[in-house]
Formats: sequence, C-alpha cells, structure tokens
Amino acid sequence: MGDFETLPHKTTQNLKSKIMACPMPPKTPRPTPAPRVPSPLMTRIVNEAVDAQELNARITEIVADGTPLIEQAYYDDGTANENERIVTFLYQHATAEQVLIFVNRLTDEKNLPLSLMERIPGTDWWELSFQMRTDWRASYNFIPTLPGERPIWLGEDDQVTLRTALDSGEGDPLNPKTVCNRIGRCMGVVELADAPVHEFLLTQQELDSLPEPHWMSTADGHQYLLGRVGNPSPDSPLFILFDGEVWYGHGMEHMLNRACAAGRIPDMNVFFLHSGGRERRWQELNGDSPIADYIVKEALPHLRRHHGLRPEPQDIIINGQSLGGLSSLLAVFSRPESFGAAIAQSSSLWQPQVFDKLSQLREANELHRLSHLHLEVEVGEQEWILLPPHQRFVQELESVDTHLNYTVFNGGHDYACWRGAIIPALNRILMPNP
Repeated sequence: MGDFETLPHKTTQNLKSKIMACPMPPKTPRPTPAPRVPSPLMTRIVNEAVDAQELNARITEIVADGTPLIEQAYYDDGTANENERIVTFLYQHATAEQVLIFVNRLTDEKNLPLSLMERIPGTDWWELSFQMRTDWRASYNFIPTLPGERPIWLGEDDQVTLRTALDSGEGDPLNPKTVCNRIGRCMGVVELADAPVHEFLLTQQELDSLPEPHWMSTADGHQYLLGRVGNPSPDSPLFILFDGEVWYGHGMEHMLNRACAAGRIPDMNVFFLHSGGRERRWQELNGDSPIADYIVKEALPHLRRHHGLRPEPQDIIINGQSLGGLSSLLAVFSRPESFGAAIAQSSSLWQPQVFDKLSQLREANELHRLSHLHLEVEVGEQEWILLPPHQRFVQELESVDTHLNYTVFNGGHDYACWRGAIIPALNRILMPNP
C-alpha cells in the first residue's frame, strides 16, 4: 500500500489527493549544499590510466572490497583531517544518460541536480563524493535515466509523487550493508567509523526469511501483532510500536530478543500496530486524530481481555518515527496517566500540536502530570526542517519536571539511523543505571 506505482492509476490519484489534503511538511532547500568534493583516489587512477581498458580494470579492482569508498580527508595545508572522511559512491550502468544518487537528507529535493553523479570517461561507471564527519550514517540508492526517458524526478510538482520516485531507486549491489525503506526497497547503508554502534541487527538474508505475519484485529479493525521478548509475564512491560508492519519487516522482535538475551533489556510484550496503509497513517498520526484514545480505550482493554496483559501504566512505552514520533509525544502528553515513556524519533514537530498541548497544560497548571514520564527524543543533524522545532521543544521542556534524553545524531530521516537507536533507548528507560 505504500508504493503508489503498484496501484491502479485511478486508485493512485485518489490516494494522492487524500494525502495531499493533509498538512505537508515544508519543503525548503538545505541551508547549505551537501559537501560535494572530488575523490583523490578516483582522480589519481583516472589520470594514471593509459587507456579505458586499464581504467576499467583499476575500478573493478578497487570496488572488489565493496562500496562506497572511504578516504582520508585533508586540510588545505596537507595535514590529515581526523574528524572527516571522503565518501565516494560508485554505480555501474552502461546505458544511462544520467544517474541521480538519493542520499538520505544530503540529496536536496529542491535542488536535485546537485546530486547528479558524473560519468567516468571511457567507462560504465558513475561517481560522486561527499566529505562528511566520521560519525555519519545514511541510506542511499541510485536512480538512472535511460536514453529518451524523462528523468522520473522531474515534471511532477506534488511531493508525494516525487518522494515515491526517490524511494524507488536501485540499491548498491557492491555494499552488503542494507536497510529497507518504507515501501520495501532495499537501499545501501554508509556508516563511518564513529557512527553510533548498532547492535543486534538482522542480516538481509535473515530478514528475507522472516515468516509471513498473521495479523490480528481489535474490534474497530486496527490490525496488530503481539510479540514476545524473553519470557514475559502478563504484567511485564509493554512496548507499543507505530508502523508495526514496517518494524516487523525490520526484524524488530528478533532484535529485541537478542538484546534481551544479552541482558540489555528485560522481558517484555510488544504490540506492533499496523499503520493501515499510507492514507490511514496520514489520517491517524497527523496530530489531529486522537490515536492515544484508541490505544487507551480500545487496544489496552483488548490486550487485557484477549491476551491477559496487564502492565502497569509506568511500564508502557510508545515508539514512533516522523508522524509516529509526533503521535507518541501527543499520546503521553494527552494521557500521561496511561503511559510511562515515549521514544520519539525524528518527530514531525513542524506541526503545532505538541506545543499546543504543552501550552494547554501550562495554562491549566497541570504540567506536574508529566513529571513521571521518561522521554527519549532524537533527531538527525541533517534534518534541517526538523532540527529547529526539536530545539524549541527541548527548551520548552526545561521548565517541566520530566526525564528527557535528547540526542542529535549525524544522519537524516532514515530507518538506517532509527533502527539501531531503539534498543539503547529501551535500556535507558527500563534498566537505568543505579
């Protein structure tokens, strides 16, 4: 349901129309262009090759160990820059006229030509290099344009169609590190040496062998899966994930069990709440719909009646990304007595509802209702739209007696960044240091 290209044209247009009626994030250019630079290694081998055959042989030799290529960066005076590396992406396509590389939040949707790769003369290879800090992580894909084709990223003004095109690119066959995006496309992942350590991830082969899930339903039609981590009891912590179908596909239940076996998190039950597809997700998680009411009035009683689960409110943690992060914060602020914590990743705080709720609580002298909450909030340094409202959010919480852990990571709006941060957040919430 996430990929418009798989739907009949009429259905696609109706779905896009409904989504476009929802508030859309502002699309402003990057404050500064992504730091594109030449690759010293590629420049050298191009200059040294005596002919195209030798050049192709050298490139084939270089990529044998995988891509992207990582090189030492240097200052203008020739001294080594230990804080940054040059990252060179290489893509082979014999007939393409253009190749766009879509690197999460480095590629600027308002200035796509800055992410067009350059063809290496005399070869089928295309290249592009960025200079990034050593703590950077991102997913990426390639979008080739064949002769006579109009580039799929041009000619469409609406954000939904453009984003679908960018998400539908080709992965990197030379990179074993991968992540699937929301529509299920496998993308390459680049992570430099000082990027946050991500443990317990499943390999792509393990993900491909996950069994088909058997979804259950609450009375109103919401679909869910119930996962078990360790050997949970009825009153063990309950972990609620928005976009449950996505996180099941990322192997989250297996990741959590690996973390539990390693002593990082306790036994728990996991409620994977299905988004219902892109349209329903926009309707329910856009900040105007009371998804918290569904969880408190429908889902939790259902879990109690049908599965015998009875966690204490303090042991109920809710997690989401983007619109799901917004809804996670709204849930714990709207019904603080029903939850103990939220893990909100790259939340859509360009919308006002969280700030409005804090203002309402402040005006009613009810901020004390939030004092027991543990909030894990993170945002990517490359998310230039979301970083300022997150900074404002943190400032507003300074006057609130709640536990806040705020993280800014060097990355973007990216499952490659989000997936490895969930377990450390659960560890801080459920197994704090004495």
